[in-house]
Amino acid sequence: MTEKRILHLLEYSLKNLIENDNELIDRNLKEESINHKLAMYLEKYITESKINILESFPKLSVDIEYNKNNEKCKYAINSNKRMIPDILIHERKTNDNNLVAIECKKIHLNKEDKEKLKNYKKEPYFYEHSIAIEYKPKNKKLKKPKIYDMKIYFFSKTGIKKTFSFNKKSYKIKEYIRSEK
Repeated sequence: MTEKRILHLLEYSLKNLIENDNELIDRNLKEESINHKLAMYLEKYITESKINILESFPKLSVDIEYNKNNEKCKYAINSNKRMIPDILIHERKTNDNNLVAIECKKIHLNKEDKEKLKNYKKEPYFYEHSIAIEYKPKNKKLKKPKIYDMKIYFFSKTGIKKTFSFNKKSYKIKEYIRSEK
């Protein structure tokens, strides 16, 4: 699945989340309740869209808090620390069709989240896309944070590869490019 398709999937799903369930974010409810709704919109897009993801991956599932690697628990690479992804788009009981692993945070990612996201790209998981979403990121430079943007990070095996923002007013995703100093 291409990055462009993933961005379209996220744009559709985040738009629906904001239109229908924004109070979950605004009222600062548990992350899991927000993730559940986001997963529902991801699944709806996959099953109803015209991009025919299911033709290529007929056993595709969207799961939250799915902690199994085949029949065993998911563990961080070279560690006994369990990994429980927030949302997965994958085929259950195999690592052959691991498409998307998503970590969602109400405010911002921590170091442990970033390590998890890098690990999803590696053996034995080999997720095609490893993504983080910050629902209400805070900009430390601004006295009043921009509450209408969410941050989306695409990860590689070594760290953050690309950063995007999702505007909650226009429902559009755009790449966030930092200026070199």
